[in-house]
Amino acid sequence: MRTVSAVCLLLLVHHSSSWTPGEVQIDGEPSGVMRSNGEPPDGHCTNRSSATRANPSSAKRKIGSFPPPTIYLATATDRHQYVGLLALLRSLWRHVPVQNKVELHIFVASRDVDCAAKLMKCAESISPSAEEMRSGVLIAGHADQEINQWRRRVVLHGVSRPNVAGGRKGDEVFFNFIRFHLPRLLPPPIERAIWLDADTIIQGDISELYFDAFRQTRYQGQEAGLAVVPRRFSRHFKLREAVGIGDFRKLRKHIYVPADLQMFNAGVLVFNLTMWRRNKLDEKAEGLIRLLHSLNITRFSRMSTTQSSQLPMNLLFLNRNLGFLDRKWNFMNLAASKEEISRGKILHWAGIKPWIAAGRHREWWLSYHSSHCCPAMNQFIHYPYMTPQASMKTQAAACGC
Repeated sequence: MRTVSAVCLLLLVHHSSSWTPGEVQIDGEPSGVMRSNGEPPDGHCTNRSSATRANPSSAKRKIGSFPPPTIYLATATDRHQYVGLLALLRSLWRHVPVQNKVELHIFVASRDVDCAAKLMKCAESISPSAEEMRSGVLIAGHADQEINQWRRRVVLHGVSRPNVAGGRKGDEVFFNFIRFHLPRLLPPPIERAIWLDADTIIQGDISELYFDAFRQTRYQGQEAGLAVVPRRFSRHFKLREAVGIGDFRKLRKHIYVPADLQMFNAGVLVFNLTMWRRNKLDEKAEGLIRLLHSLNITRFSRMSTTQSSQLPMNLLFLNRNLGFLDRKWNFMNLAASKEEISRGKILHWAGIKPWIAAGRHREWWLSYHSSHCCPAMNQFIHYPYMTPQASMKTQAAACGC
């Protein structure tokens, strides 16, 4: 077992700062940042039964088994979206499934790990006060036996540009491409993970999303490597219309792309990490990213980032099997009625971020905003829609980091 643990720690990105023991309180319950060297936490580097490995959904039905099945999630962001990350964390804890362990892996810049850890500890945890719901924040490469008892865990990974190919121009781009490298950055015993962008909030029990992600697939009888919410037919999300006719023709000289291909959004995904590792899909994704860079096709209309992770992800799964999710798991129509929005299990602000300008239905996000954890944002966060102050003060979203 110690050999397996050593391998897993090598796969994680270590943070080099030395830490001293510490403990914090989250909703009156003991918690802490583990700052001493030790064995990886339970669920990181321990073997699971072959039955669970073959069919993770079977774990959901074994509620009475011990230990309870773990739900793994991942996200990455630069410091300008930390205020969104705090809201995402609070929404997750408020809706955490009580029968499961939940482990969220967060990838931040190596220089920001200390500050990010303080912010994560500050984020309020709204959950039952039972002892089994204890929470902890763990720095990758630092562990303690006590973390084995925690039902909710945050694992912070400090990463730098040499760790991730693809995004080279600024932190926003760099962290946008982390999702392609989850098979390498997460330890192998983690076979499935939900990816969430930092501009999302959770409104329901995510165990259904995690365990049933691949119930409906594009090709029956074939293993799917990714589960997505398919787009409804719209000219805005046809790849040909999004990149423009000229770039589309350039791309088709290298890859055959159907003229009517509808792009799925990559902000909420469920990864079959086992398939990604076996087929080396991260390496294939890097090849697509390099091709798009060489053709100068790195963004498209109606996107909020300077370089797109959606283009290479859609091309990667052009002829591969996909799992199809209900639109409630990536609900982006925030102009819909309040009744319809309330049925969304994950809300996604894919355009203007709710912490920058008072956009429509912003109240759904504000209910999870940590005003005392990110006081720098408080003077800007209630400005009217698209005022100059609201659109320019994005630095405050770093929450002091």
